[in-house]
Amino acid sequence: MLKIECKIGPKKRGFFRTPLIFRAWTEGEEEHELNACFHFNKTYTFPDIIMAGKDPRRGGRVCSEKKEVKVSFEQCSGFNLNAQNILMGCVGGTCSNCQVFLPWRSGAKPDYSDLLGVLKQIAQDITNMYNDAMEKARASLEIDETEVFVYDSEFQQIVDALQFSTNKGENSSRPSRKVKV
Repeated sequence: MLKIECKIGPKKRGFFRTPLIFRAWTEGEEEHELNACFHFNKTYTFPDIIMAGKDPRRGGRVCSEKKEVKVSFEQCSGFNLNAQNILMGCVGGTCSNCQVFLPWRSGAKPDYSDLLGVLKQIAQDITNMYNDAMEKARASLEIDETEVFVYDSEFQQIVDALQFSTNKGENSSRPSRKVKV
């Protein structure tokens, strides 16, 4: 089961940036049982710059600012992604404790609907990708073990199951062995 969470705030009064929490993850066993593979690669443009860094309320610095973000990941058997690695491309190192922030906006209740619209589109696209991947995984049925070919130590073909299934009743082009008497 796919879960997506988006939260903004809390922000203290004053010239502080608004924190953003955006997560997408899978829960449950079906993704693991089916070994569903999730491939996502899209670029989104925000109407204003979003940034990642240490909490500026505690003297932290900004390590990344972006207006255009490329959301890209490939994982099988489920995923657990957050705003740092989904939106900003932070994958550890100096960004291991980064937080993503929306730009400062004035007013008692700043309007972030333009930025949230882009986040809703990202959530919708991830949902569509998840549903497609799960549908493909469910449609892939089990196959019984089938011996396709066997060779001996001299690389002489002994069995060719594909040839037997396509040439029933016809002369097969299997190599023949001549026995000297």
